[in-house]
Amino acid sequence: MGKREQMISTIKKYLRNCYTSSSVYVYGNIPKDKYLNACGAYAGNVDYNNVFGLIDETLFGSAKTGMLFTDKGYYSDTSSGGEFNPYKDCTTFKSLPSGYNVVAFNELVTALYEIETDPSGLDIAIGILDTVLDLLDD
Repeated sequence: MGKREQMISTIKKYLRNCYTSSSVYVYGNIPKDKYLNACGAYAGNVDYNNVFGLIDETLFGSAKTGMLFTDKGYYSDTSSGGEFNPYKDCTTFKSLPSGYNVVAFNELVTALYEIETDPSGLDIAIGILDTVLDLLDD
């Protein structure tokens, strides 16, 4: 299973436990209007096919505030617009806005961090080749 599939599976496993509202959507079931509203409000130009999860924090379901999870990291709304948080830079949180389960959210970002930073077979092969080439140079 590739990193993309691992991320989708992880988000499907954890995301519903991260937010107490029923306004949580995962890959394959993310309404286009909510995706477009999140992009317009805080996530910018994100390819719909790379959106793996969406948390809608709005009262009436517009998704103009919340979090949008992609293949590279997640976007969250802030008072000044949007903020992008790459999985490779994610840390754990001590607190989150009302309605969030901090423990579940930390489990999610930790799992996504591990997937993002885990070397691929190609990365390992390149590392071995670099080592062999260094040895041959000596």
